[in-house]
Amino acid sequence: MAKFFVSYSRSVKTEVGSVVKLLRASGHEVWWDGDIPIMADWWATILDKIEWCEVFIFVANEKSIISPYCI
Repeated sequence: MAKFFVSYSRSVKTEVGSVVKLLRASGHEVWWDGDIPIMADWWATILDKIEWCEVFIFVANEKSIISPYCI
């Protein structure tokens, strides 16, 4: 199964969470920022998981395309 990284704007977190659940239920490994431990280095974790993934999903909406965090 594939390893997915999901990038999105918090404005669609609920919807993205549903997609993450569906992908995981299908047997895929999925990483999104909901998986970052509280005390972790946020940016280092994201960079590590981008290198780890095989499929990068960018959920485009009006907020994600202007977000410096998403870009």
